[in-house]
Amino acid sequence: MHITLINAILAGATLATSIRAAGALRFHTLVRSYAASALFLGLFVAGLAFERNAPELYLLAATAIALKALIIPAVITRAADRAGMSMRLSSTLRPAPTYIVITVLITVVTAMALRSPFAAGADPEYLLLVAVAMVMIGLAMMVLRRDLLSQVMGFLVMENGIAAFSFAVIRDLPFLVELGILMTLTFGIVLMGTVSGRVRELYGTENTQALNELTD
Repeated sequence: MHITLINAILAGATLATSIRAAGALRFHTLVRSYAASALFLGLFVAGLAFERNAPELYLLAATAIALKALIIPAVITRAADRAGMSMRLSSTLRPAPTYIVITVLITVVTAMALRSPFAAGADPEYLLLVAVAMVMIGLAMMVLRRDLLSQVMGFLVMENGIAAFSFAVIRDLPFLVELGILMTLTFGIVLMGTVSGRVRELYGTENTQALNELTD
């Protein structure tokens, strides 16, 4: 199978698993969907390294897979277990309406992206659409979800979209920059897991609406 086709399949799998994560209401399903999305994205970067003859991307792909597909999901799961987090997640919408909202957002935003100046310089062009779609999926998760860890997962999906955008438009993301982002995300997840546990202790729930009761 030609490497270009393989890369297209991997990009599609990255988007599909991100969409699956957006509709997941079970904690482990959400984490596994994100891990699968990160794995497919890392494999896609490795495919780009082969297609563009850019050996430096192999290290970035390996690091991203190790951190995003393995370490970060493990850290999130451990944080949730330590916080006694419910495996049933909170969302403003049920899965079916969530998928509808995301589909509408993706349709509108990708149509705008095709008319943007970035479309002319994107290589491959479909990666720009996948990147924009993932950013919108992450944003939708951050808005629609009511528990802290799910909102963090939405941010992680958005970060994957931004990384994909850089590979489509900028052609490369410096290794140290990406590594710095990943390490910041890892520490942020640990912090949010701690905060989630504290919210549960105080209010008996991870629902962020409870934070509306906080006053100066």
